Formats: sequence, structure tokens, C-alpha cells
Amino acid sequence: MFSVRHAFRTAPGGALDAAADLGVLPHSTGDSVATAINDRGQVVGFAYLPEGEDDTTHAFRTSATGTLATPGADLGGLPRSPYSEARGINTHGQVVGLAYAGTLERPLRVRAFLYDAAATPRMRDLNALIPAGSGVVLEEADGINGAGQIAATGTIHGRKHAFRLTPSG
Repeated sequence: MFSVRHAFRTAPGGALDAAADLGVLPHSTGDSVATAINDRGQVVGFAYLPEGEDDTTHAFRTSATGTLATPGADLGGLPRSPYSEARGINTHGQVVGLAYAGTLERPLRVRAFLYDAAATPRMRDLNALIPAGSGVVLEEADGINGAGQIAATGTIHGRKHAFRLTPSG
């Protein structure tokens, strides 16, 4: 039996009913997964793209009352890493996660990202924001606080590490 998963959002103490269903991206297969919510009610996560694309996903961010069908909810991906998953969101609506090429089962290139609607480009590879030649490769970003500090994982010269990234401005 095939089951469809949908992300949802309820009010504090609210019921899990049809009104809580965030739906799917317009070009999605019908599956969406929520991973985080901020104090404003914005939900982030990922939705599976159409069948035949090897379980590839796109990150999403809803408005405080919107669904995945709301224009602008699909965050897309990075150049050369077109598929993405949102993992965290802060009170300013900044989103962190991972972008990859290949498939979830066999990712070819995994990079941590920061999505900020006020920045250009909106989705940036976090590796472009750290010193070149450091030996650090940031692969996943899982949380971001109101001060913009990011919790991430990656490697230093091939060895796995946890990182806290703090904006310098």
C-alpha cells in the first residue's frame, strides 16, 4: 500500500485536521516533510519532486499562515547541487539546511546552505562564507538562532566535526 505524507502546522493545543495540512509543492509527488517551525509560525522542510527523479527534494518555507502551494514557498537549490532540504529557521525567517546533487541514497555533492530572502543570492553555500583553504567543508546546517549563529556539521581535512558559525557583522 502506498501512503502519502504531508507536512502540517497546528496552533498551540490545536487539532490535527484538514486545516493543519500544509499540502505539497505544485510540482511535487504528494509527499512533504516538516522539519522545523519558528515563533512566527513559519514551517520549513522538504517536498519530493516528481517520480522519475530518484527521490530528489526541494526545501520549502511557508509564510506564517501559508501552505506549500503559496508562491515563494519552494526554495530551490544551489548551482551544481540543485536538490535541497531545509532543516532550521529563525525568527527572522532565515533558513538553513543542505543541498545536494545526485540522490538522497547516493548524494554526489552535499553542501550546507543559508537562505535569506534579503540577501543576493537568496540561497548561499555556507562554504563560500568561510576562509578559503581552511580544509573545512560544511555539509549540513541544522539550526539557526535569532543572532544568525548556525549549527552545522562537516569535515576538516576529511574528518567529521560539528561547527558553530557566527556572523561577522
